[in-house]
Amino acid sequence: MERVQAWLQENLTIILGVCVGVAVIELLGMLLSICLFRHIHSEDYSKVPKY
Repeated sequence: MERVQAWLQENLTIILGVCVGVAVIELLGMLLSICLFRHIHSEDYSKVPKY
């Protein structure tokens, strides 16, 4: 158990950096999807020609 704790303490900055990086990527993905959703619903599709 002490070896695991020592390993975690040695690599804590790397683990936290990876977690923060993944969280930022996920937040950017959610933000971009919300922007796309709002843009799609703001378009007026009644002007689109129907074939």
